[in-house]
Amino acid sequence: MWAEEKSPRRTALGPAAVVIGSVLACAAACHRAGDAPVGLEAAVAAPGDSEGPPQASAVLAARCRALDSPVAIDEANATELELGDMVSTSDGYALGAVHRTAVGRVAAVMSIPRALDRASRPEGSSDKPTWLDLAPTLGDAPPPRLVSRVGGSALVVAAYLRGGLDRGTARNLALYKLASAAPSGAPPPPFLVVQQQHDDSLAFDLAFAGPSGVVVWDEGAAPSRGVIRALSLEGDAGAAGAHDVSPPESDAELPRVVADGSGFVAIWIARKAEPGHAADGAEPEAPGEPRSFGWLESVRLDARGAPTGAVRSLTPASGHVSAYDVAALATPARALLVVARDDGESVDGSGGALVRVRIVADVPEPPVEFQSDGLGRGAPALVEGPSSFLAWVGPGEQGRLLALDRSGAPLGPPSAEETLNDARPLRVLDALDASASPGAARMLVAASSGATTTLRVLACQR
Repeated sequence: MWAEEKSPRRTALGPAAVVIGSVLACAAACHRAGDAPVGLEAAVAAPGDSEGPPQASAVLAARCRALDSPVAIDEANATELELGDMVSTSDGYALGAVHRTAVGRVAAVMSIPRALDRASRPEGSSDKPTWLDLAPTLGDAPPPRLVSRVGGSALVVAAYLRGGLDRGTARNLALYKLASAAPSGAPPPPFLVVQQQHDDSLAFDLAFAGPSGVVVWDEGAAPSRGVIRALSLEGDAGAAGAHDVSPPESDAELPRVVADGSGFVAIWIARKAEPGHAADGAEPEAPGEPRSFGWLESVRLDARGAPTGAVRSLTPASGHVSAYDVAALATPARALLVVARDDGESVDGSGGALVRVRIVADVPEPPVEFQSDGLGRGAPALVEGPSSFLAWVGPGEQGRLLALDRSGAPLGPPSAEETLNDARPLRVLDALDASASPGAARMLVAASSGATTTLRVLACQR
């Protein structure tokens, strides 16, 4: 199955980092000091029903079909493969990856031809991805994070380096600048190496708006408290020293940062122990991993990565958010869509609800629960591109797919997708020819079968 949830507490994962066949959960939650606890059922509105949570909705038949036979990834680069972020480039797509070579786990960038499906591939062109190995990475580090910069003319890639400073006290996050065209040959040296305090979590994120960027990560500020740190980037250098963006009262982890047209918004999970937690001086209510409240917080950052307003709550402080994803919306202006998984009273990684929150011009709207027929394990994933979908795992570990409009609202019920059971959606490529398949979009997915990893294009109805 393409989604498998991991504990959000100091887990070794980055935004969108995925082992082929399983999405590594990127968790988040939010809180504002002084908020009175509110139950999820009371605080989250149901679509079309303000009196309580929605009833299980109908699930449509599969909306996706394979357009062509899969393209196998070169076996020399497919050993212990993990895939991360995918971005559009001048001549195709670039995908962050980690794979195993003779020197161990290596951070790499995979370049994918734009015309991947055989129907649209120019005669004589290759369908094989090409690879650029950056450097050996830490044993539990996520795949590199990729973003486009300066109108797509360059890529900025962030990846953890193995070696250097003693990892018992620090770790190194290296930033590379690559040409947007398919990179090849020897990689350039990093233009910046960010030294971070050692912590069990390797979560980080990166965003650019024009020449300015922000990188965020989490660190342990105390044995029982995490903090979100940020470093601003200007051109090919760090513009200022690293600083905290989460408030001192938050136990924060698993950050994201997104450009929204007028700056940046940082989001993270905040946590506090439930009553009866050992941290409160009492015995845990049950054996196993202690339960804690989890919710989402956000704050606006300026071009230099400094907070410019108050920290805002996105979901109730009495919730149990374990995973989330975020993306910028096409409309309205300065709007972000956040989709969070709240586990409710679940303790085995299944059950719970998917909740969406829009942030419009810095103001979070009330959370709204998506209708679904139930959740399996794993994190929700926003599949971005010219159009967008929300993907998750439903009952029986079967894939679910929901088409979204430009404002992040559902276009109808979700569909049950057998083609996603062993595949991970990477990106919506473009719309199909309307005469061939009206209302459909092409989606690139990565599938795993045994030791083989393949890429294929699906036609998915909107």
